[in-house]
Amino acid sequence: MFFHFLVPALINLIAIICTILSAARSRAKAQQSIPFKNHILHEISRQRHVIATPVMIVLLSFPRIIIPFFVRCMKTPRNPTLYIIGYFISYAPPILTFFLFVLPSDTYRDACRKALRLAKRRFHCAQ
Repeated sequence: MFFHFLVPALINLIAIICTILSAARSRAKAQQSIPFKNHILHEISRQRHVIATPVMIVLLSFPRIIIPFFVRCMKTPRNPTLYIIGYFISYAPPILTFFLFVLPSDTYRDACRKALRLAKRRFHCAQ
């Protein structure tokens, strides 16, 4: 369970760090008068949303990891409420992806509005 949770998160984090370092390096080559550290800080501030989104997804996935440790293993579940809550919590990250990716981005938000308008027109014409 930890492997399937931590490895994708670490790969994502490493990819983000490599992207930021690569962009900072190319900026540093073009603008040699500014220190490399300033380029890195500038890229981190520019790419803040790229860093924040995976962190939010990892934080939202923690309940799915934590709940099994609080519940003892048993043959028949005596408290099914906890299991059903854990089941529904596991759907929170995919549902919140819309709020984490689409709404903050102008491009995705506009595309979503266009798709909703198109669907609304098609639905009204079908009736």
